[in-house]
This record gives sequence, structure tokens and C-alpha cells, in this order.
Amino acid sequence: MKIVKQKKEEPLYEPIKNALQTQFEKFVGSKGKVHLEITANGHFSEELKEALDDKALSILRVEKISPDIVGFLQKDSYGKDLVTVEIKPDRITISHIWRARLYAEVLNAKYGIIISPKKIQEEIRRFLKERFYITCRSNGSLVIAQFDRERNEFKFDEKLYSTVPELFKPIT
Repeated sequence: MKIVKQKKEEPLYEPIKNALQTQFEKFVGSKGKVHLEITANGHFSEELKEALDDKALSILRVEKISPDIVGFLQKDSYGKDLVTVEIKPDRITISHIWRARLYAEVLNAKYGIIISPKKIQEEIRRFLKERFYITCRSNGSLVIAQFDRERNEFKFDEKLYSTVPELFKPIT
């Protein structure tokens, strides 16, 4: 009998997925579609696989890597913007940020997100401000968010972000 050890972040998967679903539905508007799945176990639905390109599917399988949450946003009937989400129960480190970026790059996601209930440390914030290219990707962005479980909402460090990231603004 194989014993599967629960990841420390696993209790955060469902609440964060639900909060993201609500937020993204505001972002895409009433005519849009949001599809998110908890994929930490490596399982992707057929609907999600259809949104991924062949190379991404191959690398996920060969490397046996999987973001905690993957999905897509569809504002209209033409295209789907992929989203990858990495969740950390403790403070976010540079290694975590690079891993989140790796997932976004492999899946060619427009939006890569890393979320923790903990506030980002001053040293990490300063590092990222000096090396802004880490969170700016050629085909999208990497967003660092703090999840407030009591309020079921996301916060963004004002010293790191001058405005709320695009994905977390409701459509106007």
C-alpha cells in the first residue's frame, strides 16, 4: 500500500481556486468563461488538455511536473488565455518564483501567479524591483499575490506593484 504524503499547501488549493474563479469571472465579464482545475496531482481534464499545445503536454508528461492550479480565461469565442498558479503556505522565496515562472513558460501561459498567505519579505521585494525582468515575461506576466483567507481576497504589495495587476481588475 502506497502512502501519499499531503503537501503543506494542499488545504489552500480549494479556497484559492474558488477565490480565483470569482475574481476571474469579474475580469472576463458575463460573456466570458473561466475554467480552473487543481492539477497538483498531475491530472488534467480533457477540456484543459485541449487548451494546451502539444509541446506543453509532452513536457508535462516527460518531466512529471505540474503547477498546483491550471486553467484558462476566455473573454470571447476566439482565444483562451492560460493561467498557471503555484501556491506556497509559507513565505515566497526566489526559488518559488522561478518555479512559478517555469510553469508559466512551459505552458506558454499568459498569466503566471504565485500565491501565499504570507506577506512578501523586504529582501525579496527589493530583489524583484531591481530585477523586474523576472516577473515580466515576453508572452505575459508573473504576479505575486498574498491570499487573505478570512476575507477571501488577494492583496498586492504596494511597493512592488504601483497598481493592481490587470488580471485582478474587473472588466469595465
